[in-house]
Amino acid sequence: SGADLTDADLSDCDLFQANLSGAILAGADLSDAEVSGLNLTTLADFRGVRVTDEQMFRLLDAMGVSVRVSRAR
Repeated sequence: SGADLTDADLSDCDLFQANLSGAILAGADLSDAEVSGLNLTTLADFRGVRVTDEQMFRLLDAMGVSVRVSRAR
């Protein structure tokens, strides 16, 4: 898409299957947005993007990163 969404408030948006390839999401707020399937590596810039801890796991999974939660010692 190549859209410039710098500092956009996208909280509570449904971004499932959105074509954001090449988009700039620097500083955007994605808190509580549907981010399943969103691959950050296809974006032009995502520095400072804000997400919840639950979303973090989905985003990393879409990038092929397997996250294991460590147990408290």
